[in-house]
Order: sequence, then C-alpha cells, then structure tokens
Amino acid sequence: MFYWDPTYILVIIGLLISLGASAMVNSAMRKYHQVHNSKGITGAECARRILDNEGLYQVQVEDLGSNGGDHFDPQSNVVRLSHQNYSGRSITAMGVAAHECGHAIQHAQGYTPIRIRSALVPVVNIGSNASMPLILLGVVLSWNQLLIQLGIIAFALTVVFQLATLPVEFNASGRALERLEHYGIVTAQENRGCRKVLGAAAMTYVAGTLAAVLQLLRLILLFGGGYVLIHNYTKANYTDALIKGRRLRSRILLNKRAISKIRRQIERDKDESIYGLEQFDEEIDAVQQELEEMIQRRKDAMNYFEGTTKTAIIEEIRGRNQADLERMRDEHEATYQELKATQ
Repeated sequence: MFYWDPTYILVIIGLLISLGASAMVNSAMRKYHQVHNSKGITGAECARRILDNEGLYQVQVEDLGSNGGDHFDPQSNVVRLSHQNYSGRSITAMGVAAHECGHAIQHAQGYTPIRIRSALVPVVNIGSNASMPLILLGVVLSWNQLLIQLGIIAFALTVVFQLATLPVEFNASGRALERLEHYGIVTAQENRGCRKVLGAAAMTYVAGTLAAVLQLLRLILLFGGGYVLIHNYTKANYTDALIKGRRLRSRILLNKRAISKIRRQIERDKDESIYGLEQFDEEIDAVQQELEEMIQRRKDAMNYFEGTTKTAIIEEIRGRNQADLERMRDEHEATYQELKATQ
C-alpha cells in the first residue's frame, strides 16, 4: 500500500519551483539566441574586451566545444564558454560571456562572498556525499541521534553553500551588465535583453536554494522532529520488549560467532580423535553390519522360494487340476477329429 508522507508536499513545492525557473531561463535563452548584437561581435570577443579593459590580460577565453557548462575556472584563470556562446553573436552570448567575466573580476578584486564560497567547496563536497548515508545509518542503528544530527548538519552545509552562491551570482551579473554598457559593447536596448537573460539565469540559483532549504526542513521534520517523538514514545512504553530484543539479538550474534569459531577450528584440525567421534564410528559399523545381514536373509529367502516353495506350489496346482486338464484335452481332441471328418 502506498504511504503518503505529509512532508512530500515540501518536495513537490521545491520541484515545481525548480521546473518553473528552468522553464523561465530556457525561454529567455532561446528568445535572445535569435537576436544578434549590433556590433556583430562574438561572445569570445565580448569576453576579451571586458577582460582587457579590466587589465586581466592573463585570463584566457576558451571554447568548450559543446553546449552548456559556461564557467570561470579560477585555478587555470580561464573563462570557458559553450560553443554557441563562444562563437555566437547573439544577445544571450554577450550576457553569458560578460557574466563569466564578472566572476573573473570578483576573483581579481578579492570579492569576499566568492572567497567564502571557495573556502566552503571542499567541506560541502564531503557533506553532500556523507549526509544521507549518515542519516540512514543512524536510523538503522536504533535511531542513533548523533549520526542523524551529523547527517542533517552535513546537508545544512550544502544549503549554506547555495546561500553563499546567491550574492556571488547576482554580483557577477551586475558587474557584467555595467561593463557591457560602460565599454560600449552593447546598446542600451541590447543591455536590457542581457538583463532578462541573466535575471532568468539567476532565478535558477534562487530556485535551487529554495529547494535545498525545503529539503533541509523536511529532513529536520522527519528525523529531528516528529519521527523522533514516535521513537521516544515507543522506547518509553515498550522498554522491556526493546531490552529483551537487544539481548536476544546479542545472544544470536554470540552464537553465530561461536559456531563460526568451531567450524574454523574443525576445518583446521586434522586429528578428529579430540572430538570423541569413535563411538559414532562403532554405531555406524553396527548399523552397516545389521544392514548386510538383512540383505543376506532376503537373498536366502528368495533362493529358498525359487528352489522349494515355488516348485511345491506348481506341483500342487497341477495335482489339483490334473483331471480337469486331461478332460479338457480329450474334449479338444474329439472336437478336432469331428471337424476334420466333416471336411
């Protein structure tokens, strides 16, 4: 039977928000991919102009060779653009290229929120991978609250990371729009199109953060709230049964260990005399001897039947019915002669 968890509503809300934001950004991207900029420059040329005007000559601009994945790599000092934004001359290409340059400017100027976000990356990578295993392990181990709380805290770190991402992304978009107009790369009307593209893209970060917050709230309600109350109620009202169950489980575990130990010892030992198995060998030999005697008696009985009883039975049958057999033979012979004479 399907079980409806009331906290599913939080998952559904987060899903709807994410789908709405994704639809919004896809619509804006598609629309402004069809609109070319008046200068006729590519996204790569746009990025190069902004970087050079900011004095960031060491930052390279590269083509990813595929669609999607635009980003600035602070380790390599490279702005990487998807192929359609690298070589494209659309308003979308201008906005995305300028946005990634905004991240390069943030790193160059030591923008505090991006430094905080970068510092959180290794911690968040561990937390995002460990959060659910810790929670599930805590549930399996009799609702171990320490493990459950550690799992929730680990997931909360990912939410903190996404919250720290919001000002970074909004600031990068703001820097991009300002530089595009300030350096005369796009017109005021084209800049409004870039603003719509980057605004829609920023909404995906907002939606992702809201979805993560709702998921964190769900985890708290499930494992840090209502379900814990149920666990505590069960523990308080069925203490004796829980204790007996734990003791029984411990005994079963100990017995399994003892059996495994004995089995390993038997497999290692070549001398079986220490286990007193001789008495069983004697019993097996006695049973085998008795079985052989029974087989022999059966053979003797069959031989006696074949040699004596069977012959006596045949003779008795013949003696008892001899007169009838002779009479029938005579009748048969007479009938045969009559038939022969008639012919």
